[in-house]
Amino acid sequence: MEDSSMRIVFTNEMGFKFFDFEFDKDGGFTKHYMMAKMDKKAVVKTLRKDFEMLLLRYDFSKATVLEKDALQYVKVKLDKGDVYYITSPDCRELVKIQNGSKRKPVVDIWMKDYKAGIPDSLYIEHKKFTFNISSQRVKK
Repeated sequence: MEDSSMRIVFTNEMGFKFFDFEFDKDGGFTKHYMMAKMDKKAVVKTLRKDFEMLLLRYDFSKATVLEKDALQYVKVKLDKGDVYYITSPDCRELVKIQNGSKRKPVVDIWMKDYKAGIPDSLYIEHKKFTFNISSQRVKK
């Protein structure tokens, strides 16, 4: 947006809106719309955390970089757990984002089918409960 905020709106192919969130440049969050059946505090909080990971809304000044299995892992420490940004060795593609504790992952986010540096599809999978999101770029 012009004021450096970011807006996330999820709709289906027919234009039915599921939710509309805004993340401002100072770290604020606004829920502009949420369909009634989804409008629960826990759902909004979960979606907010998921999209904060996806939008890289963390302080990377203290991040650490690790390498394993020909992939790079950028580890960002959170109050509870860590977020790992897993990239290709040349850092051209963000392969996966993973949030979890030292023992096991809590959320996995995959980006696939990159075209001109932008993923064509996105998949968010929660490990503790059944709540998954799958999204594909709309083609005109």
